[in-house]
Amino acid sequence: MRLPPLPHAPAGPAVSGDGLVTPGWCLRCERRVPDSMAVAYVETGSGPGGIVEACVRHARQLAASPAAPQWLKDDIAALDGSITR
Repeated sequence: MRLPPLPHAPAGPAVSGDGLVTPGWCLRCERRVPDSMAVAYVETGSGPGGIVEACVRHARQLAASPAAPQWLKDDIAALDGSITR
């Protein structure tokens, strides 16, 4: 699942053209990073859910886990494909 880029996301090398990577908060680094991507979606019974983000380095580590969702592995593969083009 790909989310649209944030409207205020700056153009530059840290932001992919397909909206996979945008500035945000990394749950592992515990700080704002220029290259965050969604690594989990939190669903709630009522009210809005949430998006858990991590920097690309930590997203790769999370995607390598056997418990990682397939969409995260697909997003990492798509990101790698956009970098090598």
